[in-house]
Amino acid sequence: MDIKVIELNSVSKSYNNHIAIDNCSLNIVQEKRVVILGASGCGKTTILRLIAGFIAPETGSIRLNGQQVSANNKILVPPEKRNIGMVFQNLALWPHLSVHGNLAFGLKVQAVPEKEREKRIYNMLKLVGLSRLAQRKPSELSGGQQQRVALARALILNPDIILMDEPLSSLDEDLNIRLRTKIVELQENLGFTLLYVTHNLQEAFSIAHTVVLLKHGRVEFQGSVKQAKRLWQRQ
Repeated sequence: MDIKVIELNSVSKSYNNHIAIDNCSLNIVQEKRVVILGASGCGKTTILRLIAGFIAPETGSIRLNGQQVSANNKILVPPEKRNIGMVFQNLALWPHLSVHGNLAFGLKVQAVPEKEREKRIYNMLKLVGLSRLAQRKPSELSGGQQQRVALARALILNPDIILMDEPLSSLDEDLNIRLRTKIVELQENLGFTLLYVTHNLQEAFSIAHTVVLLKHGRVEFQGSVKQAKRLWQRQ
């Protein structure tokens, strides 16, 4: 039986009288890779911000793992209590911290003991192939290496859910393909639920179990990759 991890129920959100999300309902089940696909300005990032708890829905409600976390202009559970990791489009790495420091930051906030902290950092750097770069600053890394630091930082807190906002959009095609393969591998090995946003069709099809097409803040389609490909062939 599929367990619902993320539930959006009739959610709406506006900015300065512009409707970003319009009466949107969406269910995402445990340990799946769901890709939201759509053009710029269709509301993809707003959905991630709503789920993360950075903003509240004006109407409707959001549930995570069965718990209501936001409803009707109220944030009932703050972002830091939602057990969510997020990879931003601009990565948002701490420029003054090393790779090790970027990974350690959240663990220190959670008061993880030093021995356990170092063990988790070592294992995570090994997992994403950055063990030799632990002391480098973000500015000393390539674009692909920075992407892997951002991914490792999101994963190291063992979240139930990972949100990714076009994390590979700035990379060339070969590196994009290698990193999306790595994302799929990590998700399969670690078992988190992935909600991934992109406007790139091939990226979406290579990552997703389920594809969601968003248009003007509404879900126009939700289905398997096979169903999504059929839909695009008809357009």
